[in-house]
Amino acid sequence: MMNELNNLLHELGISKVKLAKFLGVSRQMIYNYLELDDVNKWPKDKKVLLFNLLGIKSYDEMKKMYEGAVITRANFADYLVRKGYVKSRNEVFDRYLGDSKPCYVPREKMLPEKAIKMIKSVGGVPVLAHPVLYHMGNEQMNKLMDYLCEHGIAGLEAVYSTYTMGDELEMKHIAKERNLLISGGSDYHGANKPDIELGTGRGHLFVPEEILTKIKEYKNNI
Repeated sequence: MMNELNNLLHELGISKVKLAKFLGVSRQMIYNYLELDDVNKWPKDKKVLLFNLLGIKSYDEMKKMYEGAVITRANFADYLVRKGYVKSRNEVFDRYLGDSKPCYVPREKMLPEKAIKMIKSVGGVPVLAHPVLYHMGNEQMNKLMDYLCEHGIAGLEAVYSTYTMGDELEMKHIAKERNLLISGGSDYHGANKPDIELGTGRGHLFVPEEILTKIKEYKNNI
């Protein structure tokens, strides 16, 4: 990661002296930062300043631009393209935000049991998203479902844009065996997934209304 950052600073013509001045630290401190193996080990305020220098000028501006959205790497990529700092979203990921790139920040994770508990605490219905995409064998999937059911999972996603008919039938069978709800969704993400349309996925998706009705009934009886 730090080699990528050094190369990027060089490419942008940002010297160690300029970087030190921008961050408000000594040149020696810059060398100390750059010797670290991960930019996420930098002091938070200096990391934010670094991101600003690389083109992300205002997080508050981004929150206004994407009001109501959960800000992700995709939003940062869109923001940088809109501002003209890069030519394409792919360039953003290739140079800045892709895994191991200078501005990549690993997401914080939590145990499924904690997530289930949190969802239920606010009246939500915890459902396992697109389990087919985990590419698990039967034994692994059964162990996962045993664990999730033990901790109160309410359902699983049995209807999904990329599922085959066989996938859908298999997910419905697992849900029926364990007395779980089923859900369905297109996984529409706007421009992030241009081949997927809202509600219809890749054109063949159909989510029966009775699926939503049963989820609502479950929620009302919590």
